[in-house]
Amino acid sequence: MCIHSTQDLRKGHAKIQQPPIFASMEEPLMREKLEALRKLSFTRSRQLKKEALRIAIIRGFLFLGAVYWLYWLFPSPALFVYGFFILLLFLWMMKLQADKKKKLAFEIAFQQVISRDLEEQKIQDTFKMPEELEHHPLATDLDVFGHFSLHSAIHRTYSSASALQLGKSLIDYPQDPAVILQLQKEFLNLREKGEEVYRFFTLSLLASFSEKEEKGLRDWLESAHFKVNNWVIRGFTLLFFLVATGVGLERIPPQFLLYTFILNLMVVYSRIKKISALQLNLSKVHPSLEQVAAQMSQWQESLSGEEEKSVWEEPRLALRSLSRIMARLDSRLNPLGAFISNGIFLYDFSTMYQLEKWRSKYAVKLPAWLDELAKREVLVSKAAYFMRQGGVFPELSEAAFELKFTDLIHPLMKKEKAVVNSFSMTDKARGIVLTGSNMSGKSTFLRTLGSSLILAHNGLPLHCTSFRFTPLQLHSAIRVNDSLEEDASYFYAELKRLASITEHAGKQPRVFILLDEILRGTNSADKQAGSRALLLQLIIHKKANTILATHDLSLTELASEYPDQIANYAFESRIIDNKLSFDYTLKKGVCSQLNAMFLMKTMGIMD
Repeated sequence: MCIHSTQDLRKGHAKIQQPPIFASMEEPLMREKLEALRKLSFTRSRQLKKEALRIAIIRGFLFLGAVYWLYWLFPSPALFVYGFFILLLFLWMMKLQADKKKKLAFEIAFQQVISRDLEEQKIQDTFKMPEELEHHPLATDLDVFGHFSLHSAIHRTYSSASALQLGKSLIDYPQDPAVILQLQKEFLNLREKGEEVYRFFTLSLLASFSEKEEKGLRDWLESAHFKVNNWVIRGFTLLFFLVATGVGLERIPPQFLLYTFILNLMVVYSRIKKISALQLNLSKVHPSLEQVAAQMSQWQESLSGEEEKSVWEEPRLALRSLSRIMARLDSRLNPLGAFISNGIFLYDFSTMYQLEKWRSKYAVKLPAWLDELAKREVLVSKAAYFMRQGGVFPELSEAAFELKFTDLIHPLMKKEKAVVNSFSMTDKARGIVLTGSNMSGKSTFLRTLGSSLILAHNGLPLHCTSFRFTPLQLHSAIRVNDSLEEDASYFYAELKRLASITEHAGKQPRVFILLDEILRGTNSADKQAGSRALLLQLIIHKKANTILATHDLSLTELASEYPDQIANYAFESRIIDNKLSFDYTLKKGVCSQLNAMFLMKTMGIMD
């Protein structure tokens, strides 16, 4: 028999090679680092506010100086010289102040992101998952999505794309040992770049698209092109300057310059509605795209290999270019500037030409770039989870099946409240019948196993002393719901789930199945016979590693019939001084205490 109790594991514990253990968020080291980063950011914020105030004061003096020179020099030609340089200086100051405000906004967001983790806040999981993920059996059984879930514990970025990518990785997790080990390596690498990780999150906060904005961007990429010929733009612009030159040389009457100006405006304004509608749509995503480009730039700088960096060079430069074109499009909101620039340069047409040129070159690539960035966001979110939680990296086993851990607790439970358990299971003894009274911890133990395996496959650390596993395909039937929409009763819904599990057990290698109190929707005799038949089918015939939690003590007799393949484990409860007590500790053997009658009497249901 290759299933060991807590005591057996601890005796052989020295033989297990320990993975590294790291400081968790609850320990002073990590908290002190984040506090230091936040204080440094507060200092930078104060300095930026002072600098912005100084620039505002200088701009005020420049304005007063301009009024002074206008009064004393008008209409002297020197006024235009001084006025030109004051205008340039004023515009430069405006740009400086805008840069300071942008940096200040970043620092405020940076402090918000750090405070979120120091105060252990969670991002509200408001992202709607696709139905195939949200209603996946693992999602329902193992609290993958929702307010108190694996997804909400890990998710630290703000885009719907990264939320979706994270959801996919928790349900359809990697099983290739090389991929899992590479993830562990990347998390270790990112752990050493704490400030960069939180700067990346800040950019994610500033770059977050709403679903409506993201849809608007994708609609633009797929919409009909705005057809404008560059030669038309050049021709009308050249015409204006030729006429202006002729007027300056007194070869052409001055009114012809006005006619050319009006002609250019008529050309642009003939399509102004379409340009304005597009500008209104894209202006909503322009600030986010600017931050996405900054995200890509920071990710690129964090990479060590030149080959890895070069992969991000094209998307970074392309998105920066798109952001500048969109900024030009937004500048048309200045009515006077748009009026003059369109009358001379056909400014709107020129901007639209650049935008369409960009779209023709990169439209096909942009969705893939954003999806790839979402994957990076997920990677950084998982690394930050490691930074906050600490823990032990699971070891990978090359055995056909092995699951072995000591002192494990549920990933979502507080350490100070949780009871640790140790357990070992191999391919030689592939069946466990787990008994226990009500509320003794059977279901929690199954969810602890399932949740921990999902994290382990994602390369994430666990709260335990050691954890060793074979990459596997996990199936479960813990919480089964009926469906009014499909007119399916609870019993029928459960049979469908069990049929699916049985089918996969026959086709997939390395299957691990978690079952909790199956066939509850039928009578005792049917339930007992059906549970026995299913266990034998899964464990004996299909060779699937299975744990069944049950109240039916008759199923424990299978361990006597198949001693080399099935074992009994139990959670016990005790009644002490007329009070029900649980130790939530897994033990070998069969449950010996029942508590349903006691609970009913305690709650006044019966005398």
